Amino acid sequence: MNRKEALLLELLESEDPSLREIYLANFSVDRPSTPLLARVVSLAHRDSHQRVRIAAVRTLARFWPEPSVVETFTYVLLSADPDEASAAVKAMIDLEDDRAIKLLCDTYRARNDFRTKGAVLQVLDRRPFASVREFMLTVPVRDYDEFLRAMAVTAISKKNDPSVVPTIKDRLSDPDARVRANATEGLARFHNLLPRELFVNLLKDPNHRVQTAALKILHRLGWEGIDEHVDRMTRSSIGLFRESAAYFLREIQNYASHSTSTTNSFERAIPSYSGASVQ
Repeated sequence: MNRKEALLLELLESEDPSLREIYLANFSVDRPSTPLLARVVSLAHRDSHQRVRIAAVRTLARFWPEPSVVETFTYVLLSADPDEASAAVKAMIDLEDDRAIKLLCDTYRARNDFRTKGAVLQVLDRRPFASVREFMLTVPVRDYDEFLRAMAVTAISKKNDPSVVPTIKDRLSDPDARVRANATEGLARFHNLLPRELFVNLLKDPNHRVQTAALKILHRLGWEGIDEHVDRMTRSSIGLFRESAAYFLREIQNYASHSTSTTNSFERAIPSYSGASVQ
């Protein structure tokens, strides 16, 4: 251990937790000796102050996949409270190897708190989709928590991968309106792969967001029944439907006024795929 490491090791023994946190946040050793790394691991596991434990975990992410680092992350992700576990997830944001991805997926399956699972989805969303496709298309979209299902639907619908379409379509029958609305909005990207009747049928959904999202897609497809349906929404006794109809009309007017070619900006705002319909 060199002099710099010896001094840092001593500083990490400070009785003041705020100083320990600061020294960890400014950890300047790229290749820590075994004793120094062990000290940081110890702080991550056993320090009496949560902020210090979190700072230690963030520091350890730089030294992945050292065995003691992997062990520490596994412990924190699976055993710590949501604040620490979600902080550990976010600390893994730049770790893209298979071991890190597996640990994140295992964490999602093992945890029951929204904060940690939501953080996992955000981090996995930054990974190459091919490396997380199977997990994303099978686990979070069927979570018991409707907010997580909605997050997952939005995440997969942004991928340039038509293989997500069947999974998104399944969520059109989700019991939660938020999920159905996100699924409808997500299918806009792939509308050329789907029969127009699918979106026409979505106008029967009892939720105003689902209907508005379907209307936008049907406008793109040139459906002749738009005026009649918008008129019904405008005359609805439910305020949210009247507001949605007004919003839709403003959007259409805005897209038309900014049109610079025969393909207006509304059309350009919806990327599409050509190909056989997905039934």
